[in-house]
Amino acid sequence: MELFRSSDVCAWKQCLSSHQSVIESLSKPNLVSLDAFYRTHLPRTLHERDPEPFITRSELTQLMQWKLTRRQVEASASGIRVVSG
Repeated sequence: MELFRSSDVCAWKQCLSSHQSVIESLSKPNLVSLDAFYRTHLPRTLHERDPEPFITRSELTQLMQWKLTRRQVEASASGIRVVSG
């Protein structure tokens, strides 16, 4: 991945700006809402809990659902078959 070796700010901004459309194009159930939770809601919520931020069980559950859903997408993109256990 050439982008990771790049210090071109424009290239990084372009990649970041395409994130939402890439997530939507993956057609994974709940990934769009889980990604919005991870990228928008959770950081804001944790910031509001300052000076002692914490995560609730419900938030942790959503975070793990996001992680597992992304793992399945990443594995699928690399040709690795992921079987739910």
